Amino acid sequence: MATIPSERLRQRDDLDRKRRDLRDLNHRYMDLMAGALSPEDGKRFRRLFLEQCYVSIYRTTQADMYIEQVAKVEDLSEEQSQQIADISQRYTARLNDIRRQMVELQNQRENAEAPSTSVRGTTTTTSPPPRNSGGLSEQQQERWRVLWEDQRTLVSDTVDELFEVLTPEQQEATPKYGRNPFSEDPSRREQLFRNGQPQGRGGN
Repeated sequence: MATIPSERLRQRDDLDRKRRDLRDLNHRYMDLMAGALSPEDGKRFRRLFLEQCYVSIYRTTQADMYIEQVAKVEDLSEEQSQQIADISQRYTARLNDIRRQMVELQNQRENAEAPSTSVRGTTTTTSPPPRNSGGLSEQQQERWRVLWEDQRTLVSDTVDELFEVLTPEQQEATPKYGRNPFSEDPSRREQLFRNGQPQGRGGN
């Protein structure tokens, strides 16, 4: 149990509170501004906002790159083009849902990070969260692991689906990317999350 001067702790807590307030304010105005735009522009604005605020969550995936690559194949049939569009639409909808849940967990972690404190004279005794909890319950940590695994599987399956739409000749000219950026051990992602590595802070 660490002992921290009470004034320093109050300053830290005040800064954390202001960060959370700013994050919530940014989200509120993001919703208002997106709602004032056309549906298509609103979606684009919301995505740009989230990409800037949650960089490690809203990153380009192998599936994103492969969708762009196969869409440029010149000799696609009408049926192939429709299949690619359908796969892309399903992928985007599912990925957005996964990322929305990740953002919720990220914000819950930030909200739960404040340690419990008790003031004694001019010093404050603080009990930080358990080292491996990152401010989250075991159930929330498990949810985080499941979400990363869901995203990894979604990315891999989408690339495979797109590849199968192509003819053998098109497949040879449009190979899959060699490495899935989400194929690494999900526990590494979890460790980054729990240890508070750069994840974006909701716009603050």
